[in-house]
Amino acid sequence: MADIFDYIQNYVRTSLGPGPICVHVENIRDCSIKQHPDYSKFRDSAITAGRRSRPGSRCRLWESMVGMGRIYDSDGDDTWQMIIMDCLSPVLRSRSWRISRELGADRADIQSDMVEVALEVWHNTITGVPAHHIRGTMAKEAVSKAYTRVKVSGRETTREGMGAFASPKNSPQATAFLPPLIVGASSSQSPHAAEIIRGEQVGAMLQALEHIGLARTHHAEIRSGTKKSTAPSMPNLARAGLPGVDHYYRLSDLLPAHIGIQQAAEFLGISETTALRMIRDASFPCPVTRMGRSYRVPVKAFMASLGIPDSPIHPDDVENGADHAASVISGIDIAEVPQGLDCPDF
Repeated sequence: MADIFDYIQNYVRTSLGPGPICVHVENIRDCSIKQHPDYSKFRDSAITAGRRSRPGSRCRLWESMVGMGRIYDSDGDDTWQMIIMDCLSPVLRSRSWRISRELGADRADIQSDMVEVALEVWHNTITGVPAHHIRGTMAKEAVSKAYTRVKVSGRETTREGMGAFASPKNSPQATAFLPPLIVGASSSQSPHAAEIIRGEQVGAMLQALEHIGLARTHHAEIRSGTKKSTAPSMPNLARAGLPGVDHYYRLSDLLPAHIGIQQAAEFLGISETTALRMIRDASFPCPVTRMGRSYRVPVKAFMASLGIPDSPIHPDDVENGADHAASVISGIDIAEVPQGLDCPDF
């Protein structure tokens, strides 16, 4: 008879499909490692690596799995969270059998308690706990609390666990972490005006950084259909129902998917050594993944951790903002600026 761990495994396999899986970056095409296993082989490797690692010791594979889990969680996707649960399931299943035999308790109840506790630990250790401690903490707490519940007070939870994994569409995390589409609009400002202003601010910034050419090339590809819009066409966007509604994109589309620790450290104004120590202490601003001996910082998660919005922007607004900034800058004669006064900030 199938147990909750079988349902979790089926949920993961349905979510991933038959293709290869990458534990280093979200998009497998961005990974510098060109050979990737399918999920069955990956799962076997993760289970073996977890069993061989001593408590508290560093395991690159599991560190990267935890990093991917945090990144996906921030996007409202529980796929990697469930992958971690699936790779923990052999340990939890064997312990559930032992507890059931020792205490004469229902094994299905014990397993449901274990899953519930393990997921609680996952969500309660987002910050402050190093990645290499997560696996051991989840397993230890799940077994300990499940044993205590049965021995002391019996089962205290409901058996809803299996139904949550019946289909990826029914994921309990599917909407819990989704960020609002429109951000930064004050109560006195319409969302449409905020959207236009946001796009123009991005354009002015790109113009000042001399990167507007890259953006214009991206815009041309979107308008011609060479590239597809990555931002959904939502009814509350300013151009809903108008031509160009499918041209929205996000600022992160102009940036690399990942950067190295040195680049991230420079952006934060700290040394690379300090950044590495923050990663080991679980105090780095965003999740990171391992690729061989190096760490990779996902740009979207890095932006989110620094409060940089990645909301939909429209090419027209970005170009209008860039054109305005260019005209203002070109219209300033530095020789006419009185001494002691600063030029305007753009």
